[in-house]
Amino acid sequence: MIWREYRGHNVVFALRSIICIGLAAVGLHGGQILAVRVTSMIASLIVALITARLADQATNHWRIMGSEESTVDSRRI
Repeated sequence: MIWREYRGHNVVFALRSIICIGLAAVGLHGGQILAVRVTSMIASLIVALITARLADQATNHWRIMGSEESTVDSRRI
C-alpha cells in the first residue's frame, strides 16, 4: 500500500518535471532571443520553489493524524 502523502509528493514532483521540460523546450526553441531563454530559466526556478511549497502542503494535508510518522520525513537520520 502506498501512503497518500507519498502519492501526493509523487504527483507534485512529476508535474514539476513535466512543466520544467516544457519550459526548457520553449527556451531551446526560442533561438537567439535571449529574453525567451532567460524567462524560461527564471520560470523553471519559480516552479521549483512552488513545488517545494506544494510538497509541504501535501505532507501537512495527508500525514497520519496524531502521528509524527511521515513517509518523507528528512529529520530521520
